[in-house]
Amino acid sequence: MGLDIDKCRVIKPDEADKYDSRIILTEKGYPARNNNKYLLMFAEKFKDYVTEADFEYYDFEKAFSDIGLDYKDFQWVSMSDQIVFKNIHDENDTIAFDENLFPTQTFKEKVVYYEQLEYQRKGMKLSFYKEILAGCWYITDDTELDDSESMDLVLSNEDLEKVKQHAEAESDILKWHLNDDEFIYFCY
Repeated sequence: MGLDIDKCRVIKPDEADKYDSRIILTEKGYPARNNNKYLLMFAEKFKDYVTEADFEYYDFEKAFSDIGLDYKDFQWVSMSDQIVFKNIHDENDTIAFDENLFPTQTFKEKVVYYEQLEYQRKGMKLSFYKEILAGCWYITDDTELDDSESMDLVLSNEDLEKVKQHAEAESDILKWHLNDDEFIYFCY
């Protein structure tokens, strides 16, 4: 686990078949992510680069209904060889599914393909995780942001300058500048 920082360039849809990396704009499998303001701005800025791709997701509702339980009564706890859930009404009640036997469903999702131009591993101060990026629970639970305000994507040099204020002195990101078809992606 840890923070990966990618400087990226968007790829035109007619060249997308040459690339694997993509930003998912609409996630049916993880709908809470769809209201992130930076993801929405990304979708607007790069609307001419949007295409569709198939994605396979775990079908939680089917897995639970197949054994007579309601998925809404459980919370995802962990995943390794098994996907483990705990009952939200009784934390001593857990259930585990074999990952290889878990039912899946496929959706078409709107995506933008990209290529990585530069890369940095970690290199950000604690303030970054409190004021810029939400959801890095393994760094801190003390954040001022919710997921909708987490700056997972940097789309302008103005926002990049804000991010640089939270970089450690030797961070490569301090030298970065964005062209019109580029962005920064924080993956964690």
